[in-house]
Amino acid sequence: MASRKIKRFTQSYLFRNIETIFLVFLIITLVAGMTVYFSYGLNKANKEMHSLISTSDNEYLFREMEKLNDNDLLLTEKQKEIGIQPLEFTIYYIRRGDSLNKIASKFGINFDSVVSVNKIRNARSLIVKRPILIPNQIGIYYRVRRSDTMTKIAKRYRRYKVTEEKIQKINDLDSRDLLTGETLFIPGGRLTRNQREKVMGLEYAIPVSGRVVSGVGYRRDPFHGRWNFHPGVDIAAPYGRKVFAGKSGRVKLACWYGGYGKCVIIQHRGGYETRYGHMSRIYVRKGQWVRRNTLIGRVGSTGRSRGPHLHFEVRYKNKIINPFRYHGLNRRMWWR
Repeated sequence: MASRKIKRFTQSYLFRNIETIFLVFLIITLVAGMTVYFSYGLNKANKEMHSLISTSDNEYLFREMEKLNDNDLLLTEKQKEIGIQPLEFTIYYIRRGDSLNKIASKFGINFDSVVSVNKIRNARSLIVKRPILIPNQIGIYYRVRRSDTMTKIAKRYRRYKVTEEKIQKINDLDSRDLLTGETLFIPGGRLTRNQREKVMGLEYAIPVSGRVVSGVGYRRDPFHGRWNFHPGVDIAAPYGRKVFAGKSGRVKLACWYGGYGKCVIIQHRGGYETRYGHMSRIYVRKGQWVRRNTLIGRVGSTGRSRGPHLHFEVRYKNKIINPFRYHGLNRRMWWR
């Protein structure tokens, strides 16, 4: 009897209303899924807003927040009266697609400030969801050296309008006596070019600022018009502009060198060498050890040249290498 009723129900009702039943099932599934999704999202947002996961990567952030809680870097009312902005921090979680420049622009500061405050060593390897500190003003941290004084530090950053008074007040120092190893916030300070390039992952520093007019490869020779292979990069720049060593190494040659004119060749570790041609003046000598970003000469038009520019080459065991392709020196980054 029961089996007949079930059979009659399925034949008369269930099969005739299968579309309605399926629609109801979809609605129930959709509502349940949305409920789970939004509850998970709210819980996640709440955690990100109110808590930090205690990991070794975040220890530095916690130490900095403890300093803030202890008022080590906050200004007093007296400091506010003389027009110095209190140093405060915001915690920001790195998102997919973020870069340090994007983050800095979002908060109205610069690349150097984000790098220095968070001790970032590689700007190209950011970890999604990792928290970083965002200062409310442009500036960098500076570690006091043995021979440093407040006057020397202020003089080092004077181009950014840094004064002894600003350093003392923003760091809430009772006097201008400094301790070796002490960390100071320099309001308005910037990283050095060498520090910035290392963080950006550039294996070679940019030797001169200017406009790239020719790269590595075949081109028409500017003298006779025939197609010849050009082994380096030509950067047009004003006559006399400073030329810097692309990487630390020993000077292999520093003299007139055929079509290169006045040329410097630097031998680097691992079989690499860099060449700097057509210079007007040379400031280094053969056998001298030079560091990255050392001034080695000035732009000129000596040798086989039609105008002031620097000819820059990178070679590995005498094999020509395109610096744009292998060492991050793309055409948009020739600035000083």
